Amino acid sequence: MTDFLLKNETINFHLEYDCNAVLSDEYKEDLENFIAKIVETPPKRIPHIDFLGFENSIFYDDYQKLF
Repeated sequence: MTDFLLKNETINFHLEYDCNAVLSDEYKEDLENFIAKIVETPPKRIPHIDFLGFENSIFYDDYQKLF
């Protein structure tokens, strides 16, 4: 899935988590690693990813600038 989203040129993708959903630290780390890849090498279509606590990520500001 990661490769698809990073190479995607045609599909708008939005991934949003319910604010009541509890995400494990490992899952959040995976999301942050994926977002870091997006920031480093932005694809033509930036996937929109939103989850509780993301605004505290070190990648948040750089990621938001891509939109």
